[in-house]
Amino acid sequence: MPAEMRRTPKKMSEQVMNFLLSDHPESEQKQIRNAVRSAEDTGKGDYYIYGFGSWYHINNGQIMGQGKNGPLLDNRSKKMERQPNDPNAQEWKLFEG
Repeated sequence: MPAEMRRTPKKMSEQVMNFLLSDHPESEQKQIRNAVRSAEDTGKGDYYIYGFGSWYHINNGQIMGQGKNGPLLDNRSKKMERQPNDPNAQEWKLFEG
């Protein structure tokens, strides 16, 4: 695809970020923010972050899905073939699957 046709993924707005962080303790908020920024800084537009038995699917700065105590699911609620090795990690991470 020609470079002029490629779109740069949208970054998460501060409003969406605040919503994402709202249900998490302060001790996790910096980790979540860092995981999102890490994805955006590397040009990812569609990605998952996970930690503490939970996950979020983010696409172009919007929260597309979330889950708790279960596998990562795609947009059609199907279990993704690849899953994190440590889904209950005690820190928030970018899923590199």
